[in-house]
Amino acid sequence: MPLGKKIRLLIPPLLRGVRGSKHKKLPQLRGSRGGKTNLQQTNSQLGLTLTEVLAAVVMVSIALAAMSPPLMIAMATRIQARRAEQAMNIARQEVERVRQMVEDGEYCSVKKDSCNTKDPTKPLLPPVDNSITIDQINQFSAPTAICTTNCTAKQAFKEYVENDYFLVQVFRTQGSSLEKVGPNKTNQTVAFRLGVRVYHKVAEKNLGSLEKDKLDVVGVTNNQAGPSKAPLVVLYADLVRPNLDRSLEAYEDLLD
Repeated sequence: MPLGKKIRLLIPPLLRGVRGSKHKKLPQLRGSRGGKTNLQQTNSQLGLTLTEVLAAVVMVSIALAAMSPPLMIAMATRIQARRAEQAMNIARQEVERVRQMVEDGEYCSVKKDSCNTKDPTKPLLPPVDNSITIDQINQFSAPTAICTTNCTAKQAFKEYVENDYFLVQVFRTQGSSLEKVGPNKTNQTVAFRLGVRVYHKVAEKNLGSLEKDKLDVVGVTNNQAGPSKAPLVVLYADLVRPNLDRSLEAYEDLLD
């Protein structure tokens, strides 16, 4: 069979195979003339617009502004509570120091008495003011000045704790005395009421106008004074020399 005739016989089946075959249609890209394609539209939906970002920033700022006051109050209360704890430790240590002195019995009642003159190395009881009575000791004047040594009842000394410091006022009533019981057989105060007030250092600028009532942990007192005027801690304790035959008598005389 001639070659040309063979070619003519083969062409129709090939055409029918091509026409009958199934092909998947590819997605058409629309808007090829200046318009966005489907691919471009999909990519634009994955990000945030500048307006949305600004709106989110504003909402976060409002939320933080609403939370700031409670956080600041909580932080201030925590700091104040920490200072009150430190002040309480100082006051307790001072009471225990005087209590141990009284129990040992080797102390002088006041400076420049016969006991102190004979042995200046003997420790002294806290300063006394004749105006202090046992039933009104809480009304005794707040400190008016700072002292380093030989403090009076109306002065306060500085006690340093970590990177902070406190003002400590220590005072007592005149108390009950017994004869020939102190060092060198001198008269000695053997029963008295002790008072300790501890202020934060910020109160130093208000010396002369400080309060006597204790400051609450949250920073409020009955007269609404803050830590710059009111003491953080106030302690009172009755101390009696215990190893004497007349200790009970002296204590009863103190309470009368």
